[in-house]
Amino acid sequence: MKGRIILTATALLMTATTAVPAAAVDVDVVRYHREVPGAGEFTTCADGSIITFVSTSYRNYTEWYRDGVKVREHRHLTFDGTLTRGEVTVPYTGVWNRDQDLLSGEVRITGGQFRVLFPEGPVLVGAGVRAEGNEFVGTGDRFLRDLCTGMGALE
Repeated sequence: MKGRIILTATALLMTATTAVPAAAVDVDVVRYHREVPGAGEFTTCADGSIITFVSTSYRNYTEWYRDGVKVREHRHLTFDGTLTRGEVTVPYTGVWNRDQDLLSGEVRITGGQFRVLFPEGPVLVGAGVRAEGNEFVGTGDRFLRDLCTGMGALE
């Protein structure tokens, strides 16, 4: 399960929802913001050591309703936190978008990017996030291998 990111979090509603009726179509648009703390296992390195994460995601939601039924949802997420392996802790940030068509069931994840900020070296960037079921997995083993190496894991 390399790269698997599981958020164990409780959502905290930060602003009130607001309905904005659309002009020509009977669609209501609702926008709101949530901050969601999370923590868990980020990845397991080749030597068996585990990198964990603690973060907060900042989620801006836009939802579309027809006749009171939600038909589409867009989430723009940014997040920041720390990754830890043993005694090594580094900060990281990221961003991604999630669109869900609730009529067709289609879910699209776009714009995924993780940035790991090593104090003694360059910024490590991992791009691409895809959905696997209802979970999000970083793509590209190279990013995960480089992350493990950068945090002192043995290959």
